[in-house]
Amino acid sequence: MISRFGSVELNCALNYLAIIQKKSFLNKSINYIKGLSKPFWWEKGTVNAMSNNAGFFPKIAKMLERFSIKILEDIGHIDILGSWLKEEIALNSYLHNAIKVPLMDLQSYYHKKPLERSFKR
Repeated sequence: MISRFGSVELNCALNYLAIIQKKSFLNKSINYIKGLSKPFWWEKGTVNAMSNNAGFFPKIAKMLERFSIKILEDIGHIDILGSWLKEEIALNSYLHNAIKVPLMDLQSYYHKKPLERSFKR
């Protein structure tokens, strides 16, 4: 699979990972305050962005959770990732065999031989 993350969708998945994190309330709070993790609740901005910017419906926690679980399951199938978001690093453990290339490399009209560079390790 050749893929890229949408910023809103990636933010949703990272918000979900913070929610399910196996840490105490105190540790989650400290990490959030230090800026080391996303909120460990469904952040209103994330919920609204999923609905308004990504067209996600219905914008309820149960459906956001299902969406995030599906993304995390499917990430392991990515062969080439058009990388453009610094937050992607948080999902490195899910990107088992993905080759990361600059997002522009997925746009064939920039290259004489599209994707040739991408498949070389």
